[in-house]
Amino acid sequence: MKKSVSIQMTSGVFAATLALTGCGGGGSSGDGAAPVDVPFAMRAAQLNLQTTAISRAVTATLSNGTVVTLEISRQPGSASAFPKNGVSGSTVVATARLKVLDQESSDVFTAWFNAADATLIGSFIDDGTCSVSTRTTALPVTAHVGDRVEADQSTIYASCSAGASVYGSSTTTWSLEADAGRTFLCSSVVERDVVDGGAVSASGSECNEISALGALGAAMRYTMIIPGSQNVVFKNY
Repeated sequence: MKKSVSIQMTSGVFAATLALTGCGGGGSSGDGAAPVDVPFAMRAAQLNLQTTAISRAVTATLSNGTVVTLEISRQPGSASAFPKNGVSGSTVVATARLKVLDQESSDVFTAWFNAADATLIGSFIDDGTCSVSTRTTALPVTAHVGDRVEADQSTIYASCSAGASVYGSSTTTWSLEADAGRTFLCSSVVERDVVDGGAVSASGSECNEISALGALGAAMRYTMIIPGSQNVVFKNY
């Protein structure tokens, strides 16, 4: 498959850049002490992620000591029709920029979603690769640490044009997790390549700190899982 099209994933960029360093990943996400077991406004937090302009920089140290920086920014866009199926929705534009030594790679993603409940309509990457949601479920209004929801299944196409070839599929699961005394809203994506018979081609997760009311905090954790390599965990805390 060409590249990931999820706004949570940049593993395609990372794999290409990591190959230049000749080393595997390192780090561990770790489990911190869980905060007090109270309900968190899960859906409000998801909507805040899609409608709030944010910019984060997270770092990871590879097994050879190389420091890798991942910069992620999101900017809400105007409502429009998703080009693959014509369904109208709100938009968010995300940019992921990866820096390893003197190498830099970046991708720009645009996602369409329903403003009422944050369910996904579709997305595409700046090279034209297109992902269409085939089954989507709204997150619960509230949830507790440890809760998980498989919220979306999508089909990935070579482009948003009619008759475009199918590259693969993706599944997105949202969860509430605890780490270092903080609570995070996490989105985990698994992508499968149709050419390889459904084998996993990329996976990873993005976790953003939230309050009980769904407000966004400053902490972020980003995990990339590269086939044939170790997990690489980026953090800013």
